[in-house]
Amino acid sequence: MKVFRYVCLVMLAIASAATSVSAQQTGTLSGVVRDAQSAVLPGVTVSVSSPSLIGGARTTVTGETGNYQFTALPPGEYTVTYDLSGFTPLKRDGVAVQVARVTRLDVELSVGALQETVTVSGESPVVDTSSTVTQTRRARAYAQSAR
Repeated sequence: MKVFRYVCLVMLAIASAATSVSAQQTGTLSGVVRDAQSAVLPGVTVSVSSPSLIGGARTTVTGETGNYQFTALPPGEYTVTYDLSGFTPLKRDGVAVQVARVTRLDVELSVGALQETVTVSGESPVVDTSSTVTQTRRARAYAQSAR
């Protein structure tokens, strides 16, 4: 019976160590998005991409406090993009995410140029270019004074 308890304790210790090691195989990327006046920007679309990222790019949207967070990222170098209507999109390359670490990346977005599109439509008047008739209209007062 003592041998059975000993084997169970050893197996439990190995299982705990394996769980601990596997839980630390990823990192976290987080930050705050602000404008030039240091006001937080909610609603910014933040995307991360990397060859290390299985399943393709991940996307999130900043909350009311301008915060964003990506958890369980495999270690590696990432490209992070920020996009919000009315602001110039921002792209950061080479952002390193390490195992069991929180990588902090606070950014500032600049106000973008406003773009307007004006569409003018209408029909041109029909002009008869084959007729050579000339018409002259005279005011009634002019016609009466000429008599």
